Amino acid sequence: MSRRHYLIGTSAYRPQQDLVALESRELLRSGVLLKEGHVAAHLNVIGYQFPELTNAEMDSDWLLIHLQLQWGEHRWERTDPALTTFELADMAAWLLEVAQHAAVFGGWKHNRLSTRCFFTEPNLGVEALSGHPTGQPVTLRLYLSAEFLPPFNALLPTYPFEDSSEVWLDFGVDEAQLRALADQIQRQLQRFPVRVGLR
Repeated sequence: MSRRHYLIGTSAYRPQQDLVALESRELLRSGVLLKEGHVAAHLNVIGYQFPELTNAEMDSDWLLIHLQLQWGEHRWERTDPALTTFELADMAAWLLEVAQHAAVFGGWKHNRLSTRCFFTEPNLGVEALSGHPTGQPVTLRLYLSAEFLPPFNALLPTYPFEDSSEVWLDFGVDEAQLRALADQIQRQLQRFPVRVGLR
C-alpha cells in the first residue's frame, strides 16, 4: 500500500521524512517530539504570529505552532497560531508537576486518575492518565481539534457517540520523559519568550 502524504499550512514538508525513523535528537533540537511505535507527533514553535507587535496584550504572545503527525502510513502537517507563550509556559509547568507525581499515577488502582491542560484555542490539549498498556506509569494524551484535526481523523480514537471533531493520540511516558518534554518546551520559550503576558 502506498504512503499517503497530506500538506496543509505554510511550511514545506519533505515527504520522504519518516518521523518515527528520524533520529530523535535531530527533532529535539527544534521542537517537542512524542512517539510510540508508528505513531508520532512533533510540535515546533516557528515564531510569533505578530512579530512586529511587542506590547499588545494577547496579540504579542500568540505563537505559530507547526504540527507534524504520523499515524502508520499517514503523514500530515499544519502551521497555526494555536498557543500563546504563557500557555506554552503553563504546559511546561504542568508536565513537571505530572512528572513529580508519576509514581502516584503508576500506582493508582481505583478509578483512573487524570489531569488536563487545555488552552484558549481548541486545536490542542493534553491530558495525563494513570497507567498505560506498555507498563509506563502515565498515558500522555494529545488532543487534536479544529485546525489541527488531521484529514485521517476518522481513524483516530474519539469519544463514543460523538462526532470525531476531537481526536487523540496516546503515548506511554515515565517521569524522565515528562521532564524531558518540559525541558524541550522551555527551550522553545527561550527562543520565543513571553512578551506581555496577561495583565
